Amino acid sequence: MSDKMGLMAFADYVERNIRDYLPEEYRGAAIQCAIVDKPGYYDAAADPMVALSVLKPGANIAPAVYLKQYHEKYLDGEDLGSLLAGIADKSTKTDLPLTKEEVAIFTELVNSSPEKFLTLVRPRLCPKNRVSDAFASTAFLDLAEVYYISFEEKGITCSIRKAFLSRLGLTADGVAEAARENLRKEDPVLFKINDLMDAITFGTKGMDNLLDEAFFRSEDPKIPVTAMSGRVDIFALTNQGRLYGAAFLADDDLQARLYKAIGAYYVLPSSIHEALILPQKQAALSMTENELRDMVREVNKTQVADHERLSDNIYVNRGEGLRPVFGEQLRREAKGNRHTRR
Repeated sequence: MSDKMGLMAFADYVERNIRDYLPEEYRGAAIQCAIVDKPGYYDAAADPMVALSVLKPGANIAPAVYLKQYHEKYLDGEDLGSLLAGIADKSTKTDLPLTKEEVAIFTELVNSSPEKFLTLVRPRLCPKNRVSDAFASTAFLDLAEVYYISFEEKGITCSIRKAFLSRLGLTADGVAEAARENLRKEDPVLFKINDLMDAITFGTKGMDNLLDEAFFRSEDPKIPVTAMSGRVDIFALTNQGRLYGAAFLADDDLQARLYKAIGAYYVLPSSIHEALILPQKQAALSMTENELRDMVREVNKTQVADHERLSDNIYVNRGEGLRPVFGEQLRREAKGNRHTRR
């Protein structure tokens, strides 16, 4: 049996010993390790996300240093002293994403005008089992829709907690509706993967967004599907910034229009940022549903960052909105995984 510390014991060790590795001006710092709850990143119960904060005397905000990667290096045999030195360096030399002044300006804006705050809210999708009850969320299929505000010029986002809404006198339902309304004002993007590959391979003009004004104005929207033998069209659905673009899966009107435009289709959840759309008629020519799901699982395991994975399931729209293809089977698998094998 290994005598190595687990993650929580390692975090406690760091908290007790990191002060010896800090610069002189940080010797009076407030030091704390805590479990950080970020929807979509980790299962807080099975795989907690532990962060260290070192608050310099006189400061009121400090960067969070996540300890999982350092714990993994410790398990691989790296010296504890070397790890503590690296953590101390990270804690004291990491620039905060927002300055104290920017935080104060945003706080004043939110406190004085909750209505203005609602214009900043956007939705995103993530695995349901990675969203704690502390956050405003809405169940969608086997996923959860959560809500965030974005500091675009800083490239960071902040998920919205129920306690924060309560302080502002806002409701979770009100924030959810505002987020969806804000999403509707953004332009979804749908392009053919083949067009992207042709642009890379042959230097063609690149990708056209197939969701133009005509698509949304028409009572009978159409999207051209290749009739060429042996060539299957796969479409990518995202947004202009390719950030949390999979949120458009929960847009019922858009999904209804896609069904009118291409008929029944499968959705392969590529990541939290985009989803792949595969017409069912074309899919039937090349892969079974089981093979499609196996492909999604393999891609998730080998090519998608853990915190950007959406689901191992696939979905289908046959005219009644999106539905999980393997809903009952996934529930049986989840139930089976809760039992320890002997």
